[in-house]
Amino acid sequence: MTKSVLNMLPKPSEGLSTPYAFLPNGEPNAIPHRTVHPFFAPVGGINATGNDMARYMLAQLNAGDGESSVLSPELYRQMHTQIRTNHELSSGYGMIYFTLDWNGVNTVIHGGDWPGTHSGMLLIPELDTGIFFSLLAEYPEVPLLESITGSQRLTPNPDIVVDTPITNLGVLFDFTESFLGKYEQPATASKETANLQEYVGSYVGQSAAFSTMERMLSLGNEFSVVDVTIDETGDGLMINGKGPYKSIGADSFWSEAYREIPLDGLFLDSPIFNFARDETGAIDYLVPLVGFDVWVKSGALSNPQTYGTAWALLFAVCLTAIIAIFYPRIPGRRWAKWLPGFVLVGLVAQPLILMLGYAPGTTIVDDLFFGHGSRFTLFTLASIFVSLSALVLGWNVILAWRESFWDGARFGVVLRLHYSVLGIAALLFIPVFAFLHLLGV
Repeated sequence: MTKSVLNMLPKPSEGLSTPYAFLPNGEPNAIPHRTVHPFFAPVGGINATGNDMARYMLAQLNAGDGESSVLSPELYRQMHTQIRTNHELSSGYGMIYFTLDWNGVNTVIHGGDWPGTHSGMLLIPELDTGIFFSLLAEYPEVPLLESITGSQRLTPNPDIVVDTPITNLGVLFDFTESFLGKYEQPATASKETANLQEYVGSYVGQSAAFSTMERMLSLGNEFSVVDVTIDETGDGLMINGKGPYKSIGADSFWSEAYREIPLDGLFLDSPIFNFARDETGAIDYLVPLVGFDVWVKSGALSNPQTYGTAWALLFAVCLTAIIAIFYPRIPGRRWAKWLPGFVLVGLVAQPLILMLGYAPGTTIVDDLFFGHGSRFTLFTLASIFVSLSALVLGWNVILAWRESFWDGARFGVVLRLHYSVLGIAALLFIPVFAFLHLLGV
């Protein structure tokens, strides 16, 4: 593989193509080259030509038989054989590779994703067949402020159709169908009718950061939570609003409507969802057909959606702190009436920190990928400022009733009630920040 390199330099590799996305108005949006940060380098980031990848796949398919090789035929077979799986009816893991039984035939898969480029490799050893591809396809990158406020280029053009970018998973499945037919409903060991209520609930994805402020990314990630409900007929499950999925026994649910995964398909575009139980027999997690990740059944306090909703509602309440500016002065408590305003200033500063100050052609993606931490440090400091202000405000809420703030003013009781609501809302931000690791601890 003489044309392959792990490039960690700012300059793109020779011959590397520029990927493009398309904005809603049809305008092409070049995705800038991003160097593979050394933190990510061990998991991939190789630039290779099609010819080099063809040699790599031939080495796998030949399995060292009759060829000069660094591995024995037995080691090749071990690499392609499933060792572990999150569920017997989902894909599993070999050595380095992912494995999937497709209508009784073993397939070997690997892929990779980087901004603008999505690659996939699939081998069918029994048929001596394989494919590798890299898609120069992506969603457009626009500054966060523009995505919120809108612009002309984010306004769809009725004369131009902008399709959803195709995905490596969608192409891999389409290729496999060409050789092995559409994925068939698998046989299960049990045909017992499932108690659907057991499966209802929210399931939180485990492929995420849990110990750093990157947990905040789960608030806007469509894959972070899977909601399972019973369909309107009462005899099937709805998975994130799709379905119905009908029980085929052994904690597995199948939907013929989603048997064919589209070219823009993602992990949750699955014809089958399988559930696993813990040692007590209770439902523990779910996994789709491509079972690289699992989603664990979780209560409200472990669900990112809970905190995202709470943030929005509490922010709306704190916006009314503008009214507190016009409260009458409190004798002997000069700063008390300004405390809700301090909280609001910190809350408004947070989105501004994430939206402003980018160099031309860069977005928050660059800060995340290259480990530029100053923006996120400021965001954390704003969270700490809000939390400290909330604690002081909470103490002043107690004083407001103990010392009868605004007792002689018109609507004094109403002012105290509003002040109390602001204090409670501010204090409730503290557990939200703590869940998202935004307090610097």
